[in-house]
Amino acid sequence: MSSSKYTLILRSLLPQFLDLSIPERKELKRSVGVYLRKQCNESFEKDCVQADPKVGSTYVIPEKLLLGFIEWAATELVRFAETEGAIDKDGHYKQSTARVSAKVPITGSSIW
Repeated sequence: MSSSKYTLILRSLLPQFLDLSIPERKELKRSVGVYLRKQCNESFEKDCVQADPKVGSTYVIPEKLLLGFIEWAATELVRFAETEGAIDKDGHYKQSTARVSAKVPITGSSIW
């Protein structure tokens, strides 16, 4: 079964993801972990955690959860941005005019 790193998916939804502060990215990672634990229950460690030489371990999204994760992540990023005051009243990020995009090409694992 193929899987995708959660950061690649978040970056496709929010190109400014790497511009977020480390505490902001950690908070998003924590939210991803909560979501994946709820979805995977006992298979969380086996299906959703992968060793990563740069950060120790990272979350991956199994293919069977990909569409649901994208939908959840798009909503979570908007909620996060509103909570952190990162978007203006028109839905634009204050650092740029880019918006969270829920239009992610789904072509199997080839984009990841």
